[in-house]
Amino acid sequence: MNERSIINTLLDNRCIFCNSKDLLSQLPFICNDCIQIFEQKVREHLCQICGHPLNNGQCPSCTHLPEINFDSFHYIQIYNDFFKKVAYMWKKEQQHLINHLFVYLLINKHWLDKNRIITIVPDTKFQSFKKGRCSLGYTLKLLQKQGYHIKQQIYKRKWSILHHQKLKKQKNRIDEIEKIYYLPKENINKYSGKITLIDDVYTSGATANYGAKLLKLAGFQDVEVITFFRAIYDYSDKK
Repeated sequence: MNERSIINTLLDNRCIFCNSKDLLSQLPFICNDCIQIFEQKVREHLCQICGHPLNNGQCPSCTHLPEINFDSFHYIQIYNDFFKKVAYMWKKEQQHLINHLFVYLLINKHWLDKNRIITIVPDTKFQSFKKGRCSLGYTLKLLQKQGYHIKQQIYKRKWSILHHQKLKKQKNRIDEIEKIYYLPKENINKYSGKITLIDDVYTSGATANYGAKLLKLAGFQDVEVITFFRAIYDYSDKK
C-alpha cells in the first residue's frame, strides 16, 4: 500500500461519484473506474465541425447555425445521463472538486496551449459570485496557476432574469443569443492572434458560436471552442 492509499484509508477518502476508496494519486477524490468513464474515447463518425454523431452521414445539429464562427471544437464527453449527474453535482450541489477534474482532463488531452489566450463564456458578476468555486471563472483561475494565459470578460453577458438559455427551444436559443452577450466598444479590434473559448455544455451551439463571433470582432483570427460536454441534438426542437 503506497503513502497516498494509506492517507486515504486513514481519512476515509472516497470517490465523489461512486464512493470507492480506489482513488487516483493525482486526483484523490475520484477512483480509477470513474476517471476511465471521463477518459474513454468518444464514438466515431462525428461531425467534423461540431462533434455531433452523424445521422446517415449527415450532421443534424450544426446545419441549424446561420454561420460557423469558430475554427475548431473539442469536448470531453457526450452529455449522457451519467454526465448530467456530474453537471448537477457541480452546479447544484456545489461540488467544486469537479473543476479540478475538468482542468486535469483538459491538460491531459493536450488541447491547451500556453502561448494561446484562454477565456470563458462569461457570467454576470452576480452569477460568478453565486457560483463561486463551481464557476467557469474558477476553472480559469486553476488554469492560470498551471501557467496558462487567461483573460476574462473580453465580451460580456447582460444582466437579465428573462434569459434562461438552457430552457429555450433550439431555434429560440439561436435567434435570441444576441440579446444576451455583447462586445464592449473599447474591445473592438483590440486583440489579435489565437484564443480558446471554454464553456460547460455545447447544446445548440448558439452560445459558443456567437461567442466566437464576438471574439473575432475583438480581433482574434482563430477561435477554438472547448466544452466539457456535448449534448445530443433533440429532434423535438426542430420546430
